[in-house]
Amino acid sequence: MLQIRSDENARLAALASYDILNTEVELPFDRIVRLVRKLLDVPMATVSFVDEDRQWFKAKRGIAMQKAERKAAICGHTIRSREPLVVADLRKNPRFADLPHIRAKPPILSYLGAAAWQKSKGAPGWRRPLRRFPLPPRPAHRRCARRGRRVRSRPRRSSPTP
Repeated sequence: MLQIRSDENARLAALASYDILNTEVELPFDRIVRLVRKLLDVPMATVSFVDEDRQWFKAKRGIAMQKAERKAAICGHTIRSREPLVVADLRKNPRFADLPHIRAKPPILSYLGAAAWQKSKGAPGWRRPLRRFPLPPRPAHRRCARRGRRVRSRPRRSSPTP
């Protein structure tokens, strides 16, 4: 069972302030995904956000789904920590071994996720590269995830202020 953060209401309010869920793909997010795939040499990467019930993909490469139930999302664990979550072989981790995308054909077998943090608002989203085969963890992967985890943008506005 996934534990909910003590500051979950504040995290969800921060996420809502971005007005980003269910919006079209935007070039800056797509660039992040392409860069992560290239730097880490992985076939799949996403920028996604977790609301109360689901994980929603703002940008993605190498996967077809647009959203996943929160209870089946590895990223629900990622947003609970300031440290990157690195799982070399998801099949061997009891938290993830029975998730549908681990048992799928082809499966997702390794995970590196880093929450995107804002100093006062928690972790509204994250980036994650994925592989369909186990990934031996490398120090460079963790360093890359740590460097890119801070969010330095302001909440989006739906219309310009006069």
